[in-house]
Amino acid sequence: MTRAILQVKDVNLAFSTSKGQLEALSNISFEILEGEILGIVGESGCGKSITSLSIMGLLPVETSHITNGSIIFEEKNLTKLNREQMRDIRGKNISMVFQEPMTSLNPVFSIGDQLTEAVRYHLKVSKKDAIEHVQTILESIGIPSSRNIMDEYPHQLSGGMRQRVMIAMALSCHPKLLIADEPTTALDVTIQAQILALLKKINREFKTSILLITHDLGVVSEMCDRVIVMYAGQIVETGKVDELLENPRHPYTKGLLQSIPKIEETRRRLDTIPGTVPQLGKMPAGCRFSPRCSFSTEKCGSEPTMINIGPDHHVKCWHAV
Repeated sequence: MTRAILQVKDVNLAFSTSKGQLEALSNISFEILEGEILGIVGESGCGKSITSLSIMGLLPVETSHITNGSIIFEEKNLTKLNREQMRDIRGKNISMVFQEPMTSLNPVFSIGDQLTEAVRYHLKVSKKDAIEHVQTILESIGIPSSRNIMDEYPHQLSGGMRQRVMIAMALSCHPKLLIADEPTTALDVTIQAQILALLKKINREFKTSILLITHDLGVVSEMCDRVIVMYAGQIVETGKVDELLENPRHPYTKGLLQSIPKIEETRRRLDTIPGTVPQLGKMPAGCRFSPRCSFSTEKCGSEPTMINIGPDHHVKCWHAV
């Protein structure tokens, strides 16, 4: 049986604001298995990126607090580690590819300097060896002219090339888990396909587990083994990709799927989910999706529990059965 490389257990996270503590994540629980690609989907503001930043320990410690739960990576509880201990794990065992490489790469340092920094820190090698190491990584992900870009700066590269550099940086120390947060945002369709194919290749050849955060269910169906659907800081449905996409049971998941344009249909207007994701501090009582849900009843005024409705298929809804 494949073991879990990461276990997120009952995590609650809150931000300190002038209005007091505002809960951003509520009872988040999931695991990522060795060698699998797990997707997290949902609208903007559902908590997808906050979840990934919590795992990486990149949220500001002054204003964010994990008030409950644990994040276990290889038997270590990441929520209990100090900055130095997290720095030893971050970039080496767990790496992240951020949404926009132009803002993630430092504009005043060359590509070569940025690529070799983590290698020299984690692998304790000379600058020469670090350069050779990252050039090998660059070539392995489809950048044959690796020497030519080492002295260039982020603004001199195309968006697709910058994203490949970010992926090379994330892979430079051969991490066991790669978190990709909207890795194809702002890229044209052709480059998106290339980046997704590259992530698939990394997963297949290096056996790297991938947590893929996206709002695109088409990407999920193509890339992922399992998927988590998030809404308003909670997980509302989880399952194997084929089962969940063919048999969605939560009204929110159904709404997301119905909003995808279908090539065989010629309707002028796409289906939409009415309303918006509630703001922090203004969460409705009971089921958080109920104000936008056409199936809402009086029972939805109390919070539903996550129930098992099939093999590895769970849903948080009173009307799922």
